[in-house]
Amino acid sequence: MKTSITFFTFALSIFSFQLLNAQSWEEQAIGILPVNYGIFDISVVDENIVWAVAFDQTIGPGIPLNHITKVIKTVDGGLTWESFDIEEAEGRISFDIEAFDSNTAFITTQDYNNGSGRGVFKTEDGGDTWVEKFNNVAAGVWIRFFNEQDGVVINRGSMAATQDGGESWQTVPLSNIPFFQVDEFTLLTSGNNSCQVIGNHIWFGTNKGRVYRSKDKGLTWEAFNTSLGSNAIVLSVAFRDSLNGIALDGNTSFASFAKTTDGGESWSNIAPSLGKSIANVAHVPATDSVLIGTSPTLFPANNGVSVYSTNFGKNWQIISTGIPFGGTQFISPNIGWTSRARITSSNQPAMFKWQGDIFVNSTDVETPNEVEVFPNPFSDYIIVNAPKALKAYRLSTMSGKVVQYNQLNFKEARIDFQYLGLGTYVLELIFDDNSRLSKKVFKVN
Repeated sequence: MKTSITFFTFALSIFSFQLLNAQSWEEQAIGILPVNYGIFDISVVDENIVWAVAFDQTIGPGIPLNHITKVIKTVDGGLTWESFDIEEAEGRISFDIEAFDSNTAFITTQDYNNGSGRGVFKTEDGGDTWVEKFNNVAAGVWIRFFNEQDGVVINRGSMAATQDGGESWQTVPLSNIPFFQVDEFTLLTSGNNSCQVIGNHIWFGTNKGRVYRSKDKGLTWEAFNTSLGSNAIVLSVAFRDSLNGIALDGNTSFASFAKTTDGGESWSNIAPSLGKSIANVAHVPATDSVLIGTSPTLFPANNGVSVYSTNFGKNWQIISTGIPFGGTQFISPNIGWTSRARITSSNQPAMFKWQGDIFVNSTDVETPNEVEVFPNPFSDYIIVNAPKALKAYRLSTMSGKVVQYNQLNFKEARIDFQYLGLGTYVLELIFDDNSRLSKKVFKVN
């Protein structure tokens, strides 16, 4: 029988890891997972709905036939959590989860064998039951959706795409994927932060210091050398838009980074002040240069750490130490979660919610006066009139996923959105002086 257990987060019993100005991680989902289980990936839908996938971190390379992957979920911002056993994927583990709402989510599966256990499962009833939609070696690692219809699964040089919301999948021709070098592979410390989508773009790194990029929703790919060198292990990539990103090298005693300003085609090294080892890095949406980093295991160099940077990786500050953090996802400067990479005792939290707003600086929140955005609601386009020049705009879903980004240099602009699906979006306007304006907009017929 399917197991579904609800756990409550009691505010008075929470122990938070404090930073200046009362910034902290709030413990959630305490005791929800068995010992040795750890969360490999989370999917933050909005400020209330969060999903996460977990499996026994001690198993492998052989996976017991009776192993059960678990999914946990909250629909009230973390006050309560439910746990579900994915019995349909018994004998497999899962590296990635992608959720659309409180009912609909996808996971990838892996059995480390000949590929028969690699598949995409979907739930439409909140996690109670799961149906395998695709069985192929390509479905063994990452899953990413660019919108509710178009998505891609990636397992090194094997990939497949969907254009009907995950109901059917077509393998990407090998001719569209640059050849992986001898012994080149992708690495995983979390599903969240090792592969990123911005609009129609997607990136991931390899253990040969390279970054793969697609600009057409995973249908064709390019590979670029980074400045980190051919021995670099690119564990994580973080982009704030389609041009500006950072890559993390996990093959050094302390964190090393490279940055790009052309979408990954060329890179230059950053000399960071961070004397810690981290494995995950993420950009905080609605900020220009804020990153957050975590380490998933108790490295001797730092005993588990979470850190942040407000200048895109050059300088870092410690948030907390002593916890093996996993994947991290923010949808705004003050709404985000991270996870525990492994449970070692029955009373430990599986999730951590961010409390605070130190990630916001003055240029991120300054609102220009006399900005006109119309029509709203809109059907095909929006016109922006501003008292100063626009540098760029970014359109995101309510979950924080960027669906359109472009650079501008006008005080008045018409922005076409005719191919968007109906719904509610956040339009962020970025001005030449780095001031910003975010506005909720509505696409209608």
